[in-house]
Amino acid sequence: MKRIIYLFLSGIVLLTACQNNPSKQTNKDVQNIDSTKQETNIDSTQQNAKIDSVKQVLAQTTDPLKRIKLHQQIIDIKIKDASPEERCRIFDEFSAQVQKELDKINEREFYYTENYYSFRIDNDGHEIEPHDSIKKKELFYKKAGIEIKELGEGLAELTLPTKIYTQYVKLLPKYYQDYWNLIKDAENISIDAGLIITWRELGNLLARHEAYVKKYPTQKELFCRLRDDYKFLQSAFLFGLDNTPAVDTDYVEKEAKDEWERFIKAYPDSPTAPFIKKMLQLKETRRVRSYSAQINEVSGEFELSFA
Repeated sequence: MKRIIYLFLSGIVLLTACQNNPSKQTNKDVQNIDSTKQETNIDSTQQNAKIDSVKQVLAQTTDPLKRIKLHQQIIDIKIKDASPEERCRIFDEFSAQVQKELDKINEREFYYTENYYSFRIDNDGHEIEPHDSIKKKELFYKKAGIEIKELGEGLAELTLPTKIYTQYVKLLPKYYQDYWNLIKDAENISIDAGLIITWRELGNLLARHEAYVKKYPTQKELFCRLRDDYKFLQSAFLFGLDNTPAVDTDYVEKEAKDEWERFIKAYPDSPTAPFIKKMLQLKETRRVRSYSAQINEVSGEFELSFA
């Protein structure tokens, strides 16, 4: 009986303690919340003041190289304390503004980028030493943090190093990081209308695009942005490119065919699988119909799937 009374009294003590403590903690919490709000307001005010200051300089600056540096200052200030969703928006805005500046630079340097290869290769295809003025120009842009990206077909463009973007992408949600990696990987599959990656790598990249929409079904806006790249990858995988065809006049390229067969086994539910199966049905002789007619039939159905 004494034990029961003891436990009962102990319970009352604990209950009283639980009832009394919150009032004291609540007062402290209110003070802490008010203090935090004040600090947040101060930080927000200081941040906005810094951004406004940089934007004022930006408004008075016309040099696109300097403007890129200012855009970097703005994103550095904004992205630090932003929410994950806000960071995506801030990064999109930064990328768009930087691209505008790069477009201005490339427009200004059109003659240089248009003749990038001719400065290095003579009419007989032999490498030559670029003129001193070209070397000086390239050194200038290198010091300014600008890279020269070779596009093929005798063209090049001036762009920012990928590492400038990746330092911000690392701060974004996983779904955005995956989206951005797909965008970058799709940029490096061909030069001069020919594949510079293997059919296996092309198939895997296509599969990653298709997996993205399943993994992140709510990110419809980002998948819409990927749509053109996806369509290009799918078309390249099925039909090849001008200088890397999947189907020649009289036969299906073995490497392409092997990859098609692997792909439909690895990804049987892929929306590309039905088209691959049609391509695998192509006859290896012209006794029934020409390859071009069969390819056109598949190609027509493929285009309708995106209509």
